[in-house]
Amino acid sequence: MGWTLTLRSAELEAFRRCPRAWDIGSRNRQNYVPIVPREVIDFGRAIRDALAVYYFPAMDDWNRMIVRPLALHAFRRKVKEHRASQEARRSLDAAEIALWTRYSAYGERLLERYFAWCATVDDFESVLSDHELRAPIPDPFVAGRDLVAPDGRALRYVSRLDQLIAEGDELWIVHHRLAEAGRTVEGSSTIGWAYRRLGQRRSVTRSFASQATSTTSSASTRCRQTSPPQSPTSSTGAT
Repeated sequence: MGWTLTLRSAELEAFRRCPRAWDIGSRNRQNYVPIVPREVIDFGRAIRDALAVYYFPAMDDWNRMIVRPLALHAFRRKVKEHRASQEARRSLDAAEIALWTRYSAYGERLLERYFAWCATVDDFESVLSDHELRAPIPDPFVAGRDLVAPDGRALRYVSRLDQLIAEGDELWIVHHRLAEAGRTVEGSSTIGWAYRRLGQRRSVTRSFASQATSTTSSASTRCRQTSPPQSPTSSTGAT
């Protein structure tokens, strides 16, 4: 048994979609996983890995022409790693290999288009990139006390911060996401709350989020939209 019980943002999203599916797949519940994973390529994770390298804070002042190949290498490495993990369990059929090849090439074209676009608009300091947040959850009934599990273990809210940037005196949460599989605006405010719970001196005041349709009490939103090459199965936005 672990020392800490974690509540992950992905589990909150899964519970909203289908409580039964969440109960089956949650690490804290039945913890079932598919015998054969459905995806031969983790496209979203590979894109985020590439952008985590591109916006790595220590390389903020590097020439972008030097950083671009490093980011593309991170994308290629992730898609190859995922394919290798699948082939270690089973043989891929021709359709799956074709899908992997098509989306590997599509991802590189998307990133190249994104890099060309963002070079014209990026004017900020990258503070964090692909950072995990672990925040204590306050007890709603007892001020100054955090929630714990029934067995006494500490309870933590865990989420990943794609990027945190600074523009003047303001901090912005940035979501790098695909249009069909992005987090909601509510996720932005929750991440901002987790960041403040960790005792950071500078509060998050704003959030970049694609397809944002509303504002919340703790984070306003705005959209930065790319024009990537069209995929036969999805349209993609980047923030």
